[in-house]
Amino acid sequence: PPGRIIHLAVSPERALARLGGARRERPLLRRPDPLAALESLLVALRAAYEACADHMVATDLLTVQQVTNAVVELASTFPET
Repeated sequence: PPGRIIHLAVSPERALARLGGARRERPLLRRPDPLAALESLLVALRAAYEACADHMVATDLLTVQQVTNAVVELASTFPET
């Protein structure tokens, strides 16, 4: 394929924590229980994300720099097109 997909996986709990106050800007999270909304989205979309991704990086315990390093390392293994 002409491109590769790297799925940056994050748990609903961690995603909510990372969003902080910005979650109020996300219409799907303007609910009494935004964590339940994220969990529901993940259940609905997980199979599609996993089916489409060439690689996955679990980001929950990584810093931004560590995620960047992991993506760069993975990308360096892709054959040139």
